[in-house]
Amino acid sequence: MLDFRLETFLAVWNEKSYTRAAEKLFITQPAVSQHIKHLEARLGGPLFQSVGRQLHLTEAGLLLYRYAAAAQAEGKKTEALIQSRSSTVPLRFGATRTIGEYVLPHSLRDYLRSHPDAELSMVVDNTDILLAKLRDGSIDFAFLEGIFDREDFATSVFLRDEFVAVCSVADALSAGPAALPDLFPRRLIVREHGSGSRVLLENALASLNATTADFRHVLELGNLEVIKELVTDGLGIAFLYARSVEKELASGRLARIALKDFAVFHDYSFVRLKDSVYEPTYQEFLDNVLRSSFP
Repeated sequence: MLDFRLETFLAVWNEKSYTRAAEKLFITQPAVSQHIKHLEARLGGPLFQSVGRQLHLTEAGLLLYRYAAAAQAEGKKTEALIQSRSSTVPLRFGATRTIGEYVLPHSLRDYLRSHPDAELSMVVDNTDILLAKLRDGSIDFAFLEGIFDREDFATSVFLRDEFVAVCSVADALSAGPAALPDLFPRRLIVREHGSGSRVLLENALASLNATTADFRHVLELGNLEVIKELVTDGLGIAFLYARSVEKELASGRLARIALKDFAVFHDYSFVRLKDSVYEPTYQEFLDNVLRSSFP
């Protein structure tokens, strides 16, 4: 449904190559160049610039990309809705792991009970991947805990969570107040690069003139449950969102480390493309989540 020249522009930027864009679109490379030149002539300036062997967007190109990516995503959704001949708007959304596994399940249960005909699809992944899916129209909105550039999106805060250090209940650190350097002899267990909690931790450490390299050992894992199990067994310490360890702290399986010099809170964000025609539907879903999570 998007103008074919804009489709070409998006393909060039997504592939970072005229050649690969041509292969993806099953057209010739001269045709790709012609489409881009047409857009540049119409808009009065270049859309791309080459720095070394890398392709970059110009300021005009960035503005066009924001418009075209949103229009493509909206077009795909509208086309699918028309073809399905359904009065129910399917909702495809993403959530980072803490939100998807510890915040949304209860809300989804309540939503499905009150909306028996709802068509929902949720993917749980890290912030970077979900933002990429949002930009290319694979999902409609996302619940994110990570730090990201908000300029391209419409965002609103729906929850604030504390970021806490946890250890085994048998660890001496559980006994009383500690300073951040007291943790350095321990093994630090962290999430993978691209995850919201990893970025938050690195930024928090940097504000205290520290890095993950200050810890004796660093173990990187992509599975939150495995991280909690290893910490429970005394094989390391971790920094996690308070909501993700509520049950373990309450049951005494994990202990919170009372840090004197570390107080970090972070907002969870509801993120979608700007000016979507489906904004009222997305907002209704968010309102249901908020009612279920915070009655």
